[in-house]
Amino acid sequence: MPETRWPAALGRRGVVASPHPLATVAGLEVLHRGGTAVDAAVAVGATIAVAYPHMTVLRGGTPSRLW
Repeated sequence: MPETRWPAALGRRGVVASPHPLATVAGLEVLHRGGTAVDAAVAVGATIAVAYPHMTVLRGGTPSRLW
């Protein structure tokens, strides 16, 4: 795995990518507990809204992540 400034969050049966490691882990945790990709996207969006409140809003961002 190439060196980056961000720690890797790895899953065995799913892939989650986000700009913040905690959001990625939240999405992976949802998938690990049996959630769907939509559930994981909602978890990532909610975590990003807390981690980066200046870069996101709770309205309208999730559909673009699902497309």
